[in-house]
Amino acid sequence: MTRDEILEAAAQIFRQKGYHAASMQDIADAVKLQKASLYHHVNSKQEILLALLDQALDMLIEGMERVLALDLPPEEKLRQAMLVYLQIMLEQRDLSSVLLLEYRSLEPAYRQRHIPAVINMNLYGETC
Repeated sequence: MTRDEILEAAAQIFRQKGYHAASMQDIADAVKLQKASLYHHVNSKQEILLALLDQALDMLIEGMERVLALDLPPEEKLRQAMLVYLQIMLEQRDLSSVLLLEYRSLEPAYRQRHIPAVINMNLYGETC
């Protein structure tokens, strides 16, 4: 069992149940681990949520950087950026759901670690 497999299962569970309704036992069951064994790979549900949010942002940032590197007129870059964004959101539905709906579940200490990346993108449309 790898950390990536755990994160993938957690994203699916968070999408289906919501962060607060999901338990570490749900995640352990999904990856066929004992709950105690799950803690060998991750420290907490908050850590999982932060990792998923960071993973989603990294994916979006990478996609936008590829578009920005293209030698295209600004209008076409914007069009391509929108297409890349939508493609990522559709292909990664579990992760996208966590990114768009569950970031508010981050506790303050974890939010402090996540927010610097968000400020650069203003992803959530909030002032931080």
